[in-house]
Amino acid sequence: MTTHRRTTIAMAAAIVATGLVSTSLVSDEATMVNDPADPNQQFQLTAQLSIDTFLGVDTATSSDTTSVVAVADANFTPNGGKYDQVTMEGMIFELGELSFTFDVFCSVFGCYTVDLQLSNFTLTQQSPIDAAINKGGGCAFQIFTANTATYVVSGDLVDASGDLIGEDFCDFTGNFDFNKDMVTFSNMTLADKSFEMDPADLPTGVDGVTVVFSMDISSVMLMGELIPGDPVCEPNPDQNLDGFVDGIDLGIVLGNWATAGPLGDVNCDGMVDGGDIGGILGNWLTP
Repeated sequence: MTTHRRTTIAMAAAIVATGLVSTSLVSDEATMVNDPADPNQQFQLTAQLSIDTFLGVDTATSSDTTSVVAVADANFTPNGGKYDQVTMEGMIFELGELSFTFDVFCSVFGCYTVDLQLSNFTLTQQSPIDAAINKGGGCAFQIFTANTATYVVSGDLVDASGDLIGEDFCDFTGNFDFNKDMVTFSNMTLADKSFEMDPADLPTGVDGVTVVFSMDISSVMLMGELIPGDPVCEPNPDQNLDGFVDGIDLGIVLGNWATAGPLGDVNCDGMVDGGDIGGILGNWLTP
């Protein structure tokens, strides 16, 4: 019995020495920012205005381009030497001033003009989101954002000001490129954003104004330094990752008894003890 136990522990020690045992994942992290002074990194918005007045309902489109300050915090999980998973922890786009002019209710006698100025336009990610990174570095998120801006609208039909406030889930895609200790995020796309002006801010005769923004952010590029993260323990009774819970896994626990792990710390509580033996025995001879 003693000889068998020593043999099992010796086998476990050999497995540990070869580096086959893994009970933790290490996610590297990066804070990525763009260069707002780069004239090639512009945020282009195409606004479609829909206005409901005593004349009826009409729509018109106008575009403008502005600078942007963008920041994104992300964690990257490696697999086989390459990153295959990203957690976007937080992201903010702060846009510069924007100005749009719309011609509505046009006839042979001319058009009514509506001018829209935006300031403090900010898109803020509200909660962390995970996405897989494909072999080419591409990824797609379903991201929840809060969208705010201050507006002034003026012209022949309406003079009003106030705040545009909205939040939604939207599609967000991009491409990661990893080069040594640096990561670049580019070729981004972001789904349209829709705002409805508060009817209380509108004058008599104007029943509603809605603006839908189509956003072209393909020229914006975020860059950051990859910083090695701390190991994150994942509970796993199959300590040697051979697809079976048996005496070798028990030997790894015994061989690291009363240590802080991570080897042998099956339940990830920071100590190799009886709880880890229970984790092994509770999954004995299971894949």
